[in-house]
Parts: sequence; structure tokens; C-alpha cells
Amino acid sequence: MTIEAIQLNQMRINQEGAKAISKMLHEFVWLKSLNLQDTGLDGETLLVICEGISDCINIEHLDLKQNIFSSEGLKGLIHALE
Repeated sequence: MTIEAIQLNQMRINQEGAKAISKMLHEFVWLKSLNLQDTGLDGETLLVICEGISDCINIEHLDLKQNIFSSEGLKGLIHALE
């Protein structure tokens, strides 16, 4: 069974949650859609999640709306998706 979509929107994600999501993403490399809309992500939590996103080679949709993160978090995201 392959999981292709995960929706965590409107759930508050702290540093521990970000680490758990990152670890999960290392295993779900075929993931196509990840919804993290309005989860309270900041620059630090986004950078942690980016570690796992870099393994998701088939990601087509990543929803990060309504989060506030720094330019460092955005740079980490760009790097993870390259």
C-alpha cells in the first residue's frame, strides 16, 4: 500500500511534531500531496520538515498557506525541493 496524500491542515505543529513528520516523510517517498495549511509552522519547524520533504521525489502539491516562516525557512524549502 502506497500513501500518496497526507492532510494535517489546521493542526498545531511544534518542534516535536515537525521531527515526527520529517521522519515519516523519509519513509513515504512516493507521497504526492502534503497539506500543512494553517499549522503554525515557523522557520525552525519548516526547516525540520524540509529534511524529510527532500526525500519525497514525487511531491506535486505542498500546501503551506496561512503559516508564517522566515526567509531561512523558505530557503530551506527551496533547497529541499530542488
